[in-house]
Amino acid sequence: MKVLFAVSRLEKPSSRLRVLQYLPFLKEAAFECRVIELRKSLLKRAWFLYLAFSSDIVFIQKKLLTPVEVIILHLSRAKKVFDIDDALVYREKGRDCVKDKKAERKLQFLVKRCDLVLAGNDYLKEMVKRGNGSVEVFPTPCPRTACGPVKEKKEKKHLVWIGSKSTLKYLDSLGPVFHELSRMNPELRLIIISDSFPDEILIPTEEIPWSERSEFESVSKGAIGLMPLFDNDWCKGKCGYKIIQYMACGLPSVASPVGFNSHLIQDGVNGFLAKSDEEWIEKITRLLSDEKLYRSLSLKARETFERDYTLEGNAEKLVAFLKNLF
Repeated sequence: MKVLFAVSRLEKPSSRLRVLQYLPFLKEAAFECRVIELRKSLLKRAWFLYLAFSSDIVFIQKKLLTPVEVIILHLSRAKKVFDIDDALVYREKGRDCVKDKKAERKLQFLVKRCDLVLAGNDYLKEMVKRGNGSVEVFPTPCPRTACGPVKEKKEKKHLVWIGSKSTLKYLDSLGPVFHELSRMNPELRLIIISDSFPDEILIPTEEIPWSERSEFESVSKGAIGLMPLFDNDWCKGKCGYKIIQYMACGLPSVASPVGFNSHLIQDGVNGFLAKSDEEWIEKITRLLSDEKLYRSLSLKARETFERDYTLEGNAEKLVAFLKNLF
């Protein structure tokens, strides 16, 4: 069975995490996979449509097609799958966001003509459900083999944040929190794993350039994972991959109660949710000072990952989804 995957760029996290890491599992399940980048070039987009007519399944990762492209694609015999892991119809402006009505129309026109939509969380599922009744929540997982065993005890309980240049603004929002925590705990450090680093942050930091090969090893150097977000519709579409990475490494997280974060974290069971600066300070301080609480949340975090968010388990689901199209 031939599957044609269309991604925006091969190096993008969404392409790597929601397409490329599944290819070995799909090959093992007798799928013949081909991945192409769907750029603005008319020639490349025409080539994509040409290949679609000789494919059994066309899997579009987050790319919005023009109405003409959707109609041409609809003429092929291929089953159409659309995968969404961002709130594509919103654009962030500071802490708020605005709706892109043109993107919304393109999204609805596309998903109405798809046989299956895979949504990274429940918020995205609701966004596309009115356009297509066949929507499955499909989270973004981590490979179990990359994580290793959970350490029995962390010698130093440092904070850790992993992300990209575009998400540094969320980390910056914790400036007052870091200032107070650093005052209370002079030895505390923040490990930042990224392709870019803040010019100034109110806590001593260790900067680690992001690398696919070493990202889990780098995360494991920390003890408490952080995922701050703004409370807006764009952030509600985020799929909590940072938290899943922390859980995979046995780290309890403290995160904003926004979108899928509130689904991943049971407050006080496998991590903490924090709305205000005061809650961030209080909950991080509890994890720093209470060894029994820290160990309990650490074990529950890893259990949550093992139960619901491993690549191996989600690969089985993806194989079943694709086979069930026929």
